[in-house]
Amino acid sequence: MKLINLKGRIGNNLFQYALYFTLKNKCKTPVLVYGWDEGFQKYFEKVSWVDSFYFRKIIHRLITFFPKKTYSQYDFEPLIDVKKGIENNIVLDGYFQSLLFFENYEDVIRKNIKIKTKYLAEFNERYGKLYQENKILAIHCRLGDYINWGNESLGGKNLVLPISYYKNALKNIEDIESHKIVLITDDKELAKERFDFLEGIEVFSESEIIDFQLIKNATSIIISNSTFSWWAAFLSNTASQILAPEFFVGFKIKKDFPEGIYDNTNFKIVSFEYEK
Repeated sequence: MKLINLKGRIGNNLFQYALYFTLKNKCKTPVLVYGWDEGFQKYFEKVSWVDSFYFRKIIHRLITFFPKKTYSQYDFEPLIDVKKGIENNIVLDGYFQSLLFFENYEDVIRKNIKIKTKYLAEFNERYGKLYQENKILAIHCRLGDYINWGNESLGGKNLVLPISYYKNALKNIEDIESHKIVLITDDKELAKERFDFLEGIEVFSESEIIDFQLIKNATSIIISNSTFSWWAAFLSNTASQILAPEFFVGFKIKKDFPEGIYDNTNFKIVSFEYEK
């Protein structure tokens, strides 16, 4: 038996689901999920895992007595190699932020992940006309917790991308003059200050699932080094160009982290200079 500890927010939950789906299809032993998510089951249609709150609560209590090994993979730890197989009776505890964890299952996972109808309807009611009448360039800027997040292995705290990344990305957008630019962020006022060189943009900081769709439904996307916008872009059926920051959260040390996060994607990787 393999157990996956579900935790974190939407971006992390989607990677955990992708790992679950891959193991379920590759392994002969049961794969179960326990723990609690922060929005995944609220916003997305029922997926093919055990989604009973009470059942997961029972698993959470019984885990103490389960003869097991625990493999943890969080923000700054090396990746487990799924392709080599994962032993039985193991608890997988972490975020698993790499396509390496669900290689060869990308297309079916895309099809399985569906936003609930009521949130699709809410987006269409509020922003459907804007998106239907314009070519939209969606830019995601993660601020908030990223300002104080990080450790010495990634060059210290503050993993907010420098403006040089966004300026370089904008230079790579084809036919940018024909786009209406929208900026999606978790700190509206700070984002306005950082992007004051752009005129006529609209800045949004809505609920998670509305922000997710503001990115996902765009014609062109510039993501941040956040799994939230990574997944919004990865699931997009409308984006003809997706630009992403070189090295993701490893940009300060010029080393890819997480390893393999852009493998098998159609993202265009944008280089930029980081100055302390």
